[in-house]
Amino acid sequence: MNRARSAFAVAAVAVLGLSACGSDKSVTQVPRIAAEYTKSIGVAIKGKLGGKTPQAAPAPKLDHQALINAALKATPGPIAFVTRKSGAIAAMSPVQSNAGADTWMSAGKLAVVFKDGMIIGTRGFGDDLMASDLGRARSAIKARGQARYSRTYEHLNGLGQTTRFKAQCDLSVEKHMRVAVGEIDRNTTLMKEQCRYSGGLSFDNRYWVDAAGRIVQSHQWISQGAGHLLVQPLR
Repeated sequence: MNRARSAFAVAAVAVLGLSACGSDKSVTQVPRIAAEYTKSIGVAIKGKLGGKTPQAAPAPKLDHQALINAALKATPGPIAFVTRKSGAIAAMSPVQSNAGADTWMSAGKLAVVFKDGMIIGTRGFGDDLMASDLGRARSAIKARGQARYSRTYEHLNGLGQTTRFKAQCDLSVEKHMRVAVGEIDRNTTLMKEQCRYSGGLSFDNRYWVDAAGRIVQSHQWISQGAGHLLVQPLR
């Protein structure tokens, strides 16, 4: 746990000193088109939820494939779409790696830290995941078989204090399916992770894993407030 928290802390501090459009050529630039797309999504969602603006023009219909194509064209390196429970999408690119933890950031400064495609921390989403110890989950998901293990999650409470809980998780194969998003086109095994923790609370995660053990798409729980994030690498 201490090692995982230390790796995330170093990565998070490094992120604060980096800009998505910095001068370091090794850092992939984040396309600005994503910020406009997220803004438009927000307008559309506000209308659906009853936020009325009498003279406002309807939000433009957005072409998801066109956005993917534009993002790939604007960004030569790794890029992923991260979708929040509200439906807002952020394009993210890697900005820092430390001790196996890869920090990805959007133009709007949302940050997600991954370890082998699994989320171990977030920043900017509100009820953030401060850190997570994956335990045996990484190797089990890569192996694409049934398993049972525990995972530890850390969040902040209303007083700014760290709260920690251990979830008991069961991993199983849900089905086999193809994933085709952007430049990704893989036959995958969809792994379902069912986790339970104190108070009878539970959540599910899903990972689409290819034959090499790479997670090419995932739907991962962050917190009670933030819900899940859908992560879709585009290349």
